[in-house]
Amino acid sequence: MKYLIFVLMVFLSYRLNSSLSKTGGKINKRLPCLKIKFLQLCPCIKILFKKRTVHIHHWLTYSIILVITLTINAGYLDTLFSKGYLVGGIIQGLSFPDWKKFVIQKSSTA
Repeated sequence: MKYLIFVLMVFLSYRLNSSLSKTGGKINKRLPCLKIKFLQLCPCIKILFKKRTVHIHHWLTYSIILVITLTINAGYLDTLFSKGYLVGGIIQGLSFPDWKKFVIQKSSTA
C-alpha cells in the first residue's frame, strides 16, 4: 500500500510540476514575478547578472531537499508522500532538454 501511495505521488507531482512549468504551464503564466534586486524567487529561482543569468532548476532544488530528507529525520518531509512529490518533480525537471543548462548568456542588442 505504501508503494502505491509513493507511485501515485510521483505521478501527481509530475503532472503538477508540468502545469507549473515555463513551457507548457497554464498556471505559470499567472504567477507573479517576485524580484529582489538581482535575485528572482518566483516563478523560478534566478540570479541575475549584467551579461549572464544563473538559473537554479527545480529538479536541483528538489534533489537537495530529497538528500536532506534521506539523511536526517525531517518531520513531514520524511514521509513517503513528500518523497514521492520530490521524486516526481525531479523526473519532470530532467525531462526538459535544457535540464543541465545553468548559466544563460543574455543576448546583446546592438
